[in-house]
Amino acid sequence: MNPDAQEIASLIDRYTDNLMRAAFSLGFPEAEAEELVQATFYAYLEGGSRFERRSQILTYLFGILYNKARETRRLQARHESIDKAVDDTFESHFDTEDHWDQPSMDSMTEVEKKAQSAHIGDLLKECLDGLSAIMRMAFTLKEVEGMDSENICLALDLTTSNLGVTLFRARNKLRECLMSKGAVIS
Repeated sequence: MNPDAQEIASLIDRYTDNLMRAAFSLGFPEAEAEELVQATFYAYLEGGSRFERRSQILTYLFGILYNKARETRRLQARHESIDKAVDDTFESHFDTEDHWDQPSMDSMTEVEKKAQSAHIGDLLKECLDGLSAIMRMAFTLKEVEGMDSENICLALDLTTSNLGVTLFRARNKLRECLMSKGAVIS
């Protein structure tokens, strides 16, 4: 089934309100409901040949909408758990008075700083080996090679948000690894 532009417009006009009400009844705010309805129409148009006309088209669209809603909720729950883990990790680095709980390099002499930097470099190599391949590559491309995010995303086939999460996790794992080995990080 390859509907023409007029058939697509008619389909959208006829069923958008029904799908929006369904999205609202599932508890989605307006902006998310609109995205969900758009994703529903997109999925229908992409896979419309699978519609066998054993049910009404609205029933078929509701099925797509409910599957998209379930997928959206699953992703939201995943992001919330990631956000909580990130917040917990971040908070663990501060004392009860909201001060960073590790000494800074500002209190060291120049000789101590150089020795510490060389030691951290060796430890960093060890800690990089403990990262997943994607984290190690993203971190190295960004921080060592100085590559911009757009090119890293293209090279590693990541979205911008996935790259941000990957780099955040890599930095935190490296920081935790370095701290567990006694490195002073400022």
